[in-house]
Amino acid sequence: MRMMRFSSLYLLSVREKRGLKVSFSPSVTILRGSNGFGKSAIVKSLYDAFGATPHKIDSAWKSARVAALVHFTIDDEPYTMLKTGDRYSLFDKNDYRLIETSSISSELSPFLADLFDFRLVMANREKNTIVPPPAYIFAPFYVDQDQGWAKPWDSFIQMYLPDSKRALSNYHTGLRPNAYYIALANRDKQRAKLNELQLSRNDLRRALEEVRGLVDEIALNYDVHDFENEVEILIAKSSELNIIQSDYRDRLSTLSNERALWIDQQKILRVAMAEMKQSVSLASTQPESIDCPTCGQHYDNSMAARFGLISQFDELFDAYQEGEKQVRDIEIKIKDARSKTGQISIQIEQIDAILDSSREDTTLGQIISAQGRNETTNLLREKIQKIDILVGEALQELRDAEDLLKRSLNAERSKQITDHFDMLRSEYAKTLDVRLDYSSHAISSPQLARGSEGPRGLVSYYYAILQTAREYGSSTFCPIVVDAPNQQGQDAKHLPEILQFLIDQRPRNSQVIIATEETFGMFEDNKIVDVGAVENQVLLDSEFVSVSEHFRPYLGQLL
Repeated sequence: MRMMRFSSLYLLSVREKRGLKVSFSPSVTILRGSNGFGKSAIVKSLYDAFGATPHKIDSAWKSARVAALVHFTIDDEPYTMLKTGDRYSLFDKNDYRLIETSSISSELSPFLADLFDFRLVMANREKNTIVPPPAYIFAPFYVDQDQGWAKPWDSFIQMYLPDSKRALSNYHTGLRPNAYYIALANRDKQRAKLNELQLSRNDLRRALEEVRGLVDEIALNYDVHDFENEVEILIAKSSELNIIQSDYRDRLSTLSNERALWIDQQKILRVAMAEMKQSVSLASTQPESIDCPTCGQHYDNSMAARFGLISQFDELFDAYQEGEKQVRDIEIKIKDARSKTGQISIQIEQIDAILDSSREDTTLGQIISAQGRNETTNLLREKIQKIDILVGEALQELRDAEDLLKRSLNAERSKQITDHFDMLRSEYAKTLDVRLDYSSHAISSPQLARGSEGPRGLVSYYYAILQTAREYGSSTFCPIVVDAPNQQGQDAKHLPEILQFLIDQRPRNSQVIIATEETFGMFEDNKIVDVGAVENQVLLDSEFVSVSEHFRPYLGQLL
């Protein structure tokens, strides 16, 4: 797995003539400062530079028109990301510009996806498959102080695609690895290619039918060799249609038998429900204690026993409803199969009619008038044959992509991943004094406790996700950035425990950046950056010149 690290951040406001440089340790960096001194502005700028915008970037920051320059590495390969205005630029280790764009969705997102080996693709509201915006790359790695402590997977404003949480948790934990999405993209590509080829073939076939309709079919095929070729094509097509029709008839037979079985089951269930209903009705009229008049045996007719009968009736009714649904679904399939069988029969009849055509009584005038059109039909047939070859190749590629898609989803591996996640979350919850709600097993939607226990539960959840991603994920592992972990009034015992946990339990070789007000005298062995000399002013007058000089060669390439 590839590893990303932030090296340094440069912020520049030409309008205010202020700047700031922040360097990051490759392991742990603590951004320390009181509220209002700019910790959040710094960490938000790290992601805003990549087109992943966190919540609540205040108006004063926007009016200052702050440009951001981020130096980072991926597997120790240096890169530089620049955002100025609405333009995003990426430079390599030699400061060569790799991309410059103001379009996040169509240009920046696919480019960063390749850089980060991020292969997740999703359907938008128009059902088109797209590469998600950059926020989806960083989603599990950043906890924003405004939304990240209230809603998991929601630290950025661009999380707009349908079913984002499930898709993100499946992808980043490795339940749906890169191989799955590569196969998915290839499958969709082959489907689109096949659809395009089929449309072209249909257009050519319509053109061929129009040309053939201009003169008698017999005249068009006066050339014996040409006639033999067309007969062979028609016979082959008729044989193919007969095979397909046979398959549909077999399917109709299978569906009819299946429907009959379900209908028989429904009859049995109706009889059983009627008997059960009669038993419940009879029991309700009897006393709670009954003695058998024949053997004298005592029987309990309590309310619980009667509810037991009712429960059995409910189970029968559920089974009956499921059977009704199955019958309806099968009838729809039968209707569809009959419709397609009828369509195929019509095509077979048309081919048979052509094959039965007589070539007698063809006049010389018909032959002469058809001579030019024969050449046209031959050309159209050649094009159709070429497209048929391409269709066959596309079908094979589609089948290969679908096979690869199935192979990328391994049930045993998925269970291994979910077990690993559950074990880690349980362990971390115990460490952070969190009670878990085991009623929900969805990785994407944790049940959170109230009060101060809620943020600690989120920390245990986030780190279980990150450790699982480190073990089983397939895209680049990014720095972990946690903004303002003191949420919901953590006490003097729990807040230091949270801070220590964030460092001690970080995934191996990962980089962690924590923005906090207080360090409690801890972490002296780690890099601590004290943020802010003036409240509500994170950028400094004294750093304007040096930061401007650092920006200049990069901005010069944009001119």
